[in-house]
Amino acid sequence: MSIVSRNRETNMTIILRDYQQDAVQSAYAYWQNGTSCIIEAPCGAGKSLIIGKICHDSITHNVRVLVVTHRKKLLEQNEAELKNLLPNADTGFYSAGLNQKTQDAQIIFAGIQSIANATIQHYEIIIIDECHLVAPDTAGQYHKLISNLKEVNPDLKILGLTATPYRLDSGYLTQWDNPIFERVVYKIDVKLLIKRGYLCPVVSNGGGVKVDVSKVKHKGGEFLDSALESLYMSKTTEIVADIVKHGANRKAWLIFCVSIEHAEQVTQELITEHDINAACYHSQSDNDYILDDFSNGRLKCLVNVNILTTGSNFPIADMCVLIRATESTALYVQIVGRVMRLYPNKKNALLLDYGGNVLRHGCIDDVTVKAKGEGEGEAPSKQCPSCKTILHAAVRECPECGHIFERDPEGNLELNAFDGAVLSDQRKVQRVDVDRVSFKIHKKIGKPDSIKVTYHCGLAEYYEWLTPEHSEFGLSKTKSIYRRMFCSDENAFSCYEKTNDFVNFSNQSFVRPQNKITAIDILPSKYTEVKKRYWSAIKTNETPTQKPTFTDLKQRVSDWIRSQS
Repeated sequence: MSIVSRNRETNMTIILRDYQQDAVQSAYAYWQNGTSCIIEAPCGAGKSLIIGKICHDSITHNVRVLVVTHRKKLLEQNEAELKNLLPNADTGFYSAGLNQKTQDAQIIFAGIQSIANATIQHYEIIIIDECHLVAPDTAGQYHKLISNLKEVNPDLKILGLTATPYRLDSGYLTQWDNPIFERVVYKIDVKLLIKRGYLCPVVSNGGGVKVDVSKVKHKGGEFLDSALESLYMSKTTEIVADIVKHGANRKAWLIFCVSIEHAEQVTQELITEHDINAACYHSQSDNDYILDDFSNGRLKCLVNVNILTTGSNFPIADMCVLIRATESTALYVQIVGRVMRLYPNKKNALLLDYGGNVLRHGCIDDVTVKAKGEGEGEAPSKQCPSCKTILHAAVRECPECGHIFERDPEGNLELNAFDGAVLSDQRKVQRVDVDRVSFKIHKKIGKPDSIKVTYHCGLAEYYEWLTPEHSEFGLSKTKSIYRRMFCSDENAFSCYEKTNDFVNFSNQSFVRPQNKITAIDILPSKYTEVKKRYWSAIKTNETPTQKPTFTDLKQRVSDWIRSQS
């Protein structure tokens, strides 16, 4: 669905998609009482059009707008989008890279490096494109610019646009100690855009090259580039051969490497050993013509080092290759987003991940964003899924409830180029046989006892933790399992509220299967899916006196599995 608005001065028709109009209106609504907000929009959602619409409305109401970003290409792109909407718009650039520095126009497109130290005029609105690049440091360029803008106009309104409103070093942009942005007011869903035909789906056939990054050192929460470079450069010949094999039927390849030296090595291998029309693009080269060659189909493969992660539009690209690992969720999502734009005859885009990034961060529409780290050199934090305690990323067992952060039971999923889902609705369904369930007391000095529930699935074991004496949430979760497995009368649970009593009762009362009960797992490492789907499968609505037999449970599980197949 599209929304049509009309410029009062030129009578020009402006067509917006419904979600773009909703995003704009959400920002306007928030500005009634708030100051600064974010619109979260994936690559290809039309952020430039959203910016153009706000600028168009501002012109109509004689409001001055400053549009700021970090790259001159983005400045030109955003200004061109506005000119498409309103050819006679009064616009100007403040950018050393474009050799223009003016603030006389109504709409100014500025590079942050140039405008941060300039003498500021009066603006009513500042729009920050790719706002995830705003640093938390209050002495940074964006903080300095906004401070200067507010000295001229204390009522300044601020809007940020990004696909990834979070940073590796500081978590969500709205949760900083001194945040520029107060709230994400609108989020455009990736899956919805794909479903409606606005974005291209991403698939993965994976690759067979193992790259073990488990021993690579970290700095500031990210993998140390020098260590990654050495590791990946030792496998270039093997990886490139694998890329060529998977990319045989792909039109345009976009490859991301660790360093300039690594990128040049990969490019050379592609050219000399496989006769691939490839080129390397990086910050130390003056070769912008390469981007045009790639965009126009004259170049098969474009190799780069993170420089093309934001603000770069290559609709023709139908294969994305990560020859690197990253702890940055934002970087991972931004990279994959480069190949999701539509192009004629492009049915999908292929992701080759030689860094275990999908497994590390999750599907791009359902990523796991790590919490803020604790100081220089520290890895990001993580949250215990059982008791919600915030823990250091390296902790393998929660000290509060005993939850074990399990690795893949096969021990090697992170070593392979990912061959599974890139979007959450692409997850491969695997069947896991649950032989039995056991309950065991877990004791911690100075802490209430917990219950370790083990789902025995052949040689693999999956765990969940019950904490009836820790919190109301822990008690509620334990009651839920009691109702599902033993008795639907919650009042009877009062006899087993103590951890020891519940464990003794559970182990005595649990009807051990004579045959295997099958549950469905999403990924082998996701024990939560085993237990969740297992308990869902045997959920009952019996009266207190009607305890289901094993035969009943088995039949229900079988029926449920057939319904999910």
